[in-house]
Amino acid sequence: MSCKDYIRYCLTGEIATDYSDISGTSLLNNNRRRYSRELLDRFDIPEVFDALPAIAEGFSIIGMVTAEAAAATGLAAGTPVAGGLLDVTACALGAGVIHPGQLCVIAGTWSINEIVTAEPMSDPDLYSNSIYTPDLWLVLEASATSASNLEWFITNFCAEEQAEAKQRGISVYDVCNEKVADVSPGSTPILFHPFLFGTNVQATARANFFGVTGWHTRAHFLRAIYEGVVFSHLNHVEKLRSAGAQMDSARLTGGGARSQLWSQMFADVLQLPIEIPEGGEIGARGAAMCAGIGVGAYSDFAHAVGQAVHVERRHEPNPSAIPAYRTRYAEYQNLLEVLRDSWNRLSKMSS
Repeated sequence: MSCKDYIRYCLTGEIATDYSDISGTSLLNNNRRRYSRELLDRFDIPEVFDALPAIAEGFSIIGMVTAEAAAATGLAAGTPVAGGLLDVTACALGAGVIHPGQLCVIAGTWSINEIVTAEPMSDPDLYSNSIYTPDLWLVLEASATSASNLEWFITNFCAEEQAEAKQRGISVYDVCNEKVADVSPGSTPILFHPFLFGTNVQATARANFFGVTGWHTRAHFLRAIYEGVVFSHLNHVEKLRSAGAQMDSARLTGGGARSQLWSQMFADVLQLPIEIPEGGEIGARGAAMCAGIGVGAYSDFAHAVGQAVHVERRHEPNPSAIPAYRTRYAEYQNLLEVLRDSWNRLSKMSS
């Protein structure tokens, strides 16, 4: 079981999972929506088949809160408990991304880029296909290359910005946004690969700053990080496009969505209108929407989105900014190729 499935088991005593979660495990024949004995045989774990949990839709009611769980949690005994969703799937639903051609981008710990499709996409370079609704799929491209890189830099190198934020009574991220806004696109040569926590570009790849000179300030490094994170997202989005995904708009969630400057950068670099859904914990909202469908508060996903999801703001691509980003992204990509052998050699040295 996945984490949420175990929690649900503790609440209800029922063992089950949902299609969105189990379809990303390589245990399921996703097209047939059932477990695959052939896959289990290939993994040399055929005995697992009889132990696998029943599968339900995320909005299905799996069971009721038991008296024991009620005493431990304060929940009312008999409260219905829905199946729930994989975390990134819940984020897509909570952001209101339910139509083919809509892209959900999550700029948080991971760079999550998922497109709604009517059919799965067969391409060995793609991260995964997962079942979304009874008739829709989410095709995912992802890596640990997003806003966590900024958090690392602020924690280790931005003591002055943290002190300023405390003095002004604002977030340190707001201070960083102001500094980045003072550095125009293309005005600094610094490029950053946001690989502090790994990447699927190459197993041995590591984070890098390139083009640094003595006159650069933290503001220049911060802009390079903002851009590098968005370039990593673009790298994933381009893989989706190369596999045939058609996208006409995107909704951005995660910590990066709180920054209007960063959100506009996403619109300029991805060359897509970017919508920011209202609210904070978007994934939790998606899970709650599933529960709402399960108890009849909403009739289906579309009804739930219409009632529970609202767009806070929209960012259109700025044509004047696109050429500079396109040039910088081309060099970002070029460096990935140039550094492959060096990363391999450095990996051997460190081991």
